Amino acid sequence: MNTESLERIQYEIDGLRTRASNIKRGELVSLAEKLGREHRKRGKEPTYVLKDLPNRPPLSIPSHTKIAKFTALSILDTLEEDVEAWFSRLAKH
Repeated sequence: MNTESLERIQYEIDGLRTRASNIKRGELVSLAEKLGREHRKRGKEPTYVLKDLPNRPPLSIPSHTKIAKFTALSILDTLEEDVEAWFSRLAKH
């Protein structure tokens, strides 16, 4: 993970926020995977964990094709916090 890729991911998150009522599951999963989250079988919904940053909470992304606006915004908030956590980790190294 480097600063340039994190900036691109942040730009992608900002773009999705502008159309929060029309976000598909695959777009959120793609962002989660770009940030290093891996799929784990936990609970009812598909869950993604960030093993490189173990202090980050697991993220559930509903398996529906289209995600509800407020759910999508909440997921984007978590992904944005992941970006900040990565920036913080890079600053320390």
